[in-house]
Amino acid sequence: MADPFPPVLSGAFRELMADTPYPATLDDLTDYLQMAVRLEHFTLPLYLTAYWSLKPAAGSKVRAVFRSVAMEEMLHLGLVCNILAGLGATPEIATATAVPHYPDVMPGVESTAPFQLEPFSTTQVGRFLEIEQPQHGPIPDATLEAVPVFKTIGDFYDAIAAALDTLNPTFLPDRQQKLGTEWFDGQELFAIATVADAKRAIRIIKEQGEGTSDTQGVPSTPGELAHYYRFNQICKQMEYTEQPDGMWKLDPAKPLPLPPADAVYLMAPVPAGGYPDVPAAVAFDQAYSDMVRLLQVAWSTAGPNTALDDAVLQMYTLGVAAQKLMATPRNLPYGPGNYGPAFRFVAATAVVPPPPTVPTPPPVTPPTAVDFARVQQILDAAVTGEDIGAHGAFWRTQTRDAFVAHKVFGKPLLAPLLPGGKFDPNESNLVKALEGRAPFGSDVVPPPAGANLRRMPAGRPPVPQAQIDEIRAWLTAGAPA
Repeated sequence: MADPFPPVLSGAFRELMADTPYPATLDDLTDYLQMAVRLEHFTLPLYLTAYWSLKPAAGSKVRAVFRSVAMEEMLHLGLVCNILAGLGATPEIATATAVPHYPDVMPGVESTAPFQLEPFSTTQVGRFLEIEQPQHGPIPDATLEAVPVFKTIGDFYDAIAAALDTLNPTFLPDRQQKLGTEWFDGQELFAIATVADAKRAIRIIKEQGEGTSDTQGVPSTPGELAHYYRFNQICKQMEYTEQPDGMWKLDPAKPLPLPPADAVYLMAPVPAGGYPDVPAAVAFDQAYSDMVRLLQVAWSTAGPNTALDDAVLQMYTLGVAAQKLMATPRNLPYGPGNYGPAFRFVAATAVVPPPPTVPTPPPVTPPTAVDFARVQQILDAAVTGEDIGAHGAFWRTQTRDAFVAHKVFGKPLLAPLLPGGKFDPNESNLVKALEGRAPFGSDVVPPPAGANLRRMPAGRPPVPQAQIDEIRAWLTAGAPA
């Protein structure tokens, strides 16, 4: 059975868990936290692949489970990185040894077989229950019974929490990152200033993943099920209902139907090594690797930066590229089934410098006045009227005023209002995203200098310049309703 990391890393994990009750020094604690970064990263591609394999026609509740769990795993990775940065260490994220490899086993998880990148199935969800296995075993669905204790990721995090108490380290603010609740479905990536903050972060990671020893929910977020029980709903094909005593019971009156077969892409399990000779697969690997490098920049740079915002946004846009792969039949020598994302970590591509000057096209005022309804029409046509992931089709239901004030993943759509009631289209992220101007346009050939996000709409044909000019004219006119 293959190890999930190079032998030196998997060996270090076994040594830490088997031979050392808890980290005895700050160096030990740093080693534990570096391993925690790898463990959290390991789950993300697995969960995202299952999520992306479900077409929009699939059951929305089942898709929502995967999306919510994936976002919280991203939060967990960020919290661990903040603890590391607070201790003065640099999280190791963007190296060939730090990233996960599939198919592989996962340290600290008693698994029946190596985990691999597969589409949604009840079998795969059952494997996810192994990852999220509660520390003292799951609370049985029928009655409460004592279950034996065994080594889990919960034990690993308990060792970290114990060391925090014993070592009582101080924390530095440099290189720690913050993100508001709009990124993580109501959760916040917060800075670590004290041991209490660090232990709170560890508690959130454990509670959201496996629950506590006596409840299936998350005490810090009332009404929220832990990951294990969210996945268990899918396997049992019914939802939990919270009881007055805080316990949750599977409710036959609330069935959770499985997605129909035609709502799941016919993706074949990704072979070891992925698809290095398939251009679309290589493009996905490149975009994923760029995201990982953005995460590395975020926790390696002192002072404010936008790298983490850009990385999370990049993760959202990866879904479109992944689903294109999942809809494409494989060629020889790979056998039947469709392609899928391999999440290979590859070297950065050389960026071709842009011409010395790239004149911005002057705004073209269309012959008829442009109002907000026309802007909505243009944006809806750009995604062919579909429901999209990431930020969603927010423009469909918003008023003009809400649209003007809207932010996408912390970035304002429009530039600040100018004297005279006009908006500068050249400085508005809405126009930059559609035209593929930095920081957008990483998929444009050649990409503009400083581009680390794809042109919008990601994975779809570019919006015709004539329609972008209409939006430019709308902004220049003060964005009339």
